[in-house]
Amino acid sequence: MPDSYLATVTLGDGRKYAGGSITVSSRVSGPLVRASAVGVAGARSPGRCGKGTLDPAKAKGRIVQCDRGVSARLEKGDEVRRVGGIGMVLTDVEADTEDLDAHSVPTVHLDADARPAVAAYAATAGATATLTPGDTSGVERPAPQVADFSSRGPVAEDGGDLIKPDITAPGVDILAASADVDGRPGYALESGTSMSSPHIAGLALVYLGLHPRATPAEVKSAMMTTATDTVDAQGATVTDPFVQGAGEIAPGRYLHPGLVYASGPRDWAGFAAETGLALPDPAAPVPVAQLNLPSLAVGSLTADRTITRTVTSQTAGTWAASVQGLDGVDVTVTPARLTFTGPGQTRAFRVRLSPRAGGASDAWSTGSLTWSGPGGTVRSPVAVRPREVDAPPSATGAGSTGEVAVTVTPGVTGRIDLAASGLVPGRVLRPSTGPRTGPTGSVAEGDRFDHPITVAAGVRALVIDAVPRDGVSDLTLELARVAADGSSEVVETRTSSSPSERIVLTAPPAGRYVVGVQAEAVAGSAKEADVDVTRYDVTAARGQGSFAVAPAQLPVTQGRKATWTASWSGLAAGARYVGLVSYSGTDATTLVDVVTPPMSTPTPTPTPTPTPTPPPTSAPAPATPAPTPSVVSAPVAAGTPPDARRVREGRHGSV
Repeated sequence: MPDSYLATVTLGDGRKYAGGSITVSSRVSGPLVRASAVGVAGARSPGRCGKGTLDPAKAKGRIVQCDRGVSARLEKGDEVRRVGGIGMVLTDVEADTEDLDAHSVPTVHLDADARPAVAAYAATAGATATLTPGDTSGVERPAPQVADFSSRGPVAEDGGDLIKPDITAPGVDILAASADVDGRPGYALESGTSMSSPHIAGLALVYLGLHPRATPAEVKSAMMTTATDTVDAQGATVTDPFVQGAGEIAPGRYLHPGLVYASGPRDWAGFAAETGLALPDPAAPVPVAQLNLPSLAVGSLTADRTITRTVTSQTAGTWAASVQGLDGVDVTVTPARLTFTGPGQTRAFRVRLSPRAGGASDAWSTGSLTWSGPGGTVRSPVAVRPREVDAPPSATGAGSTGEVAVTVTPGVTGRIDLAASGLVPGRVLRPSTGPRTGPTGSVAEGDRFDHPITVAAGVRALVIDAVPRDGVSDLTLELARVAADGSSEVVETRTSSSPSERIVLTAPPAGRYVVGVQAEAVAGSAKEADVDVTRYDVTAARGQGSFAVAPAQLPVTQGRKATWTASWSGLAAGARYVGLVSYSGTDATTLVDVVTPPMSTPTPTPTPTPTPTPPPTSAPAPATPAPTPSVVSAPVAAGTPPDARRVREGRHGSV
């Protein structure tokens, strides 16, 4: 962060802390107090400096230390100004960014590492502080760091065979063109992927200026394979690809990488086919791990596996392979040397990954594959997760009584104990007011609704389903955990091409949560989408339907598929149930969904109608036989006498 975006808090005891600021243009000195000590009586969380929480009689003329969270950052400065405060020290409670906001009082935003010392000092009698422009702390700020708010991997979809993020670029407090609330153009300091992506896009144009025939895949490869590592807050090198991807883009180096990992439309059509996306011109499926990306990932390694890649040369020369990191995995690259006699030549190589005996299982092992050649290196991030068992995350069965077979691939030889929990029916969340048959909420396009829930201790799996009643509207589902102070942290977000969304948390911590549903698109001309949110709490308690697995101890041989069966009986009609099967010694689980058909409508038995007897005539006629009832036939179950059928109909309402 440039020094012009920094300011320093100097405590009365001489300690100094630098943080983000654009509002400290001159020296500000005065008494320092904690917001929690100057709140109005009965205020909720006055330490967060929400609107109306501070007492002017206690805060006037003071610099107030406020904690981040609950209320908007700018609202905190407004509250300090309202009560006559002369400045604010805004402290992060947990790791986060130091934002450059246009506060209404001189403000310095400090990170969470500084909070304990600053807050403790502010609580002492006679505490003072001075805010000054620039960084005078004398502490070097390590860079480049990946922002705390930036999304991390791994990605659950695609079986973990895809590394995300791809790359890192500057994206915190970037001065960018913007507009005010009335739409007038201007500039603002912005943060996020929306700031990193313009850096990448601009550098891509520079690359295309030098290589006008380059494909998108070539540009991506050039950027990723020449990127450099980032650092953490202590200045230590970060190599985790789930934090930084390939690293931070290196302007200059990426223009001449030497080798590129190329892929074209058919490769990506194959990837789409593998992931189940229907295209007008389908291609043969390409396994995700085999897509020719400048990164390699295997989300479940239970036995030896070989990944193939191809590289295309930009110049003549010989390149030698080396592997860094990847503890617990043996890696062999064949061939270990690639020779090119000129640009435009393509060579294939294979990477064999083998789980090492005694290595850590169910934990990611990360590292890199580097080709060293004329003029530099070409480095690809690698992530591999050895597993004791590769099990499907879910399985689906149907019927009040039934079973479903599940096939797994073990990474060990011996026996794996299976444990079944459930089955449990779902509970539709209802609003506190309104009809009990109404939806959980109704939401307009672009808006959202929230519904609080509480999770008890001992829940093995929490499942949240959000389904639009129209079956078409597109939703985003979010689950956030609420802290004791009222602040919340998002723990899972789900959005997909399907109208309905599901969140599954295994062994969630007990406590308060908030389910959020946002409508990305509402079907047709409707103004709102009615949404049902259903929760399932799977616990160790015995569930319904005599849910069981067989065998309870599954004999396995490493790398060879094995099958177990889940069964149930006597479930109620027209319902959905969820159960969980866990595998001993691993974090693997399989969620079992069971849907039962609705109860059938009984077939009514017609009332017999007697045949009328014609009236007598004057002419003599033979004797009229006794009337015979006419009966309309109805289907009868094989081997069931009609009388027995009618008795059963009367008792159960169905045949």
